[in-house]
Amino acid sequence: MVRHDTDAYGTVFHVPESGREYAERAFRNVANLLDDETLDSDITVVCNGGGAGHVLASAVTAGTVETLVAEDVDVCVCRNSLDAADIDTSMLVDGVRVVPTAMGELTRRQSKGDAYIRP
Repeated sequence: MVRHDTDAYGTVFHVPESGREYAERAFRNVANLLDDETLDSDITVVCNGGGAGHVLASAVTAGTVETLVAEDVDVCVCRNSLDAADIDTSMLVDGVRVVPTAMGELTRRQSKGDAYIRP
């Protein structure tokens, strides 16, 4: 169970690459952390660059992203990456949050003490 409180460990997963195998590995890492019953996790996934395609409603990973969002994982995508790829926000999985820049979101999360993981 994901908890958003001061006792939770914060983890930010950076997903900047395209490719199905990479996405499956990255999202499996997130699911493994969610399943770790030894700690409470406050998890954010930040997608940018080629990774922005993983949060499209038409992507093969859409079901996985929907599940993560339902598990209270904060799944974000970079506005700059969407604009560069000419992707409209209406094309995203419901619940995916658009952030102005991936680097800004990563900086904010890490400045709060979140662990950084790039699968």
